Amino acid sequence: MPSVNPALRQQISQAFVSHRLNNSELVSVTRGLQECEAEQRSPQPTADLLKKFSQVDIDQRHPVTSDEVQQAVAYLRLDSYANRLSEDKAWTPFERALYRRLSCLENDPVPTAARPESKGSPAFAEEVSKNFQQWDRDSDGALSNVELDQALANPDLAGQAAAAAVVLRRQSAALQTCAPSSDAKAGVTRADLEFFTAHGVPDNSAATFKINMGYQANCKAAANLGPAPELMSENFDPTLVEQGRAGSCVLLSTQSGASPEQLRSMIQPLPNGTINVNFADGHTENVRDLTLAERLYHAKSPDGGRWPGLVEVAIGQRIFGHSPKEDGSFRSAANGINPEEASQALHGRSIARANLDEMSLQETRQMLTSLMECPQPWLAGSRKGVKGQDSVVSIEDLHNGIQNNHAYSIQNFDAETDTIYLRNPWRHGEWVIRPDGRDDGTFSMPLRDFYASYLWVSVPN
Repeated sequence: MPSVNPALRQQISQAFVSHRLNNSELVSVTRGLQECEAEQRSPQPTADLLKKFSQVDIDQRHPVTSDEVQQAVAYLRLDSYANRLSEDKAWTPFERALYRRLSCLENDPVPTAARPESKGSPAFAEEVSKNFQQWDRDSDGALSNVELDQALANPDLAGQAAAAAVVLRRQSAALQTCAPSSDAKAGVTRADLEFFTAHGVPDNSAATFKINMGYQANCKAAANLGPAPELMSENFDPTLVEQGRAGSCVLLSTQSGASPEQLRSMIQPLPNGTINVNFADGHTENVRDLTLAERLYHAKSPDGGRWPGLVEVAIGQRIFGHSPKEDGSFRSAANGINPEEASQALHGRSIARANLDEMSLQETRQMLTSLMECPQPWLAGSRKGVKGQDSVVSIEDLHNGIQNNHAYSIQNFDAETDTIYLRNPWRHGEWVIRPDGRDDGTFSMPLRDFYASYLWVSVPN
């Protein structure tokens, strides 16, 4: 019998596929819809229940069986829709999200916004306040990114002060939203810190969590960080590099295609104590050595090695030289570097990006098979979720361990088993559906799951 409430069915389906409804909420709402349709009465109570459950800061759970969840999915005909997904036509964003949701129904995480993280860390705000006057060099009552760059470059900054400066620099954009004013802000203010301590980052519990946990982690790292090793004796294995607080995932994933010998040859210490970073395309940037705070902020190799951070600083200077950022910070220039420029700098080769939205599953398989015959780097970029308020939930948001808006290196593709092997430059954070027992950032996933979670792949230009 055809549904008498197609619009409500569609709303329930959208909410479930985008993780606005957990499994037990889906069962409750679907049962209400079934009763309304069977008794031919108003669906308003079900619509009201859907509206309540769909709020991202509410996560109500009760025990349900896998059979009950499957029955709810079948009643909405989502399973039959998923079974019709084609290998010969590009999937829509809804189809990709549907596949991710149904491929492992037991993966039913609590939304970030529903986690109890409503207030900011008083210890973090207190440490920033303690150093605020010193860091505010122009005495305008706001800490700009350039001023925070100068704080990180201070060789005397250590301990909790260094940890606070690192987190503040990484999360300055989120903190500036805490106490909005009519005037355009030039940085983080004391009012922002006061609001953060009392309420957290407004409509962004994920940022509140990252600041609180980031400060704790960096305090511990600052206490444990030993003296810098002799530069040229560091481990130059790119697969052991760990991303820091800088947004350098593309750079580090591009870097993973280089050999240790190639990377070591880029670094040239000079008698005056500075370092030349010689890029593969002939460009050279001169940088000074990193302070303790900069070692916390930038990528590192094993045992606190700093050569990856020096490359990040150099690439920031390089990009800032031809494309300055509005905030005036060279560190900002290194965030979100495009793969094309990263490949030119590190490998002297030009690459482009193949958009998986324009490709079928079969075309993606053929492209990856051909890619394995090409020189590295091999990169993949995950799908772009909606940034900003928690009240806006994108159907593109991933809930399977793959980080939205993030670059990974492709290690291999096995066409016989339809399996792709990837590496997260964080050195942790993997696809959670089939864990390998080692959260080291290196993992594999079936091609269909990769296709449903990623947006682009780098290809030779």
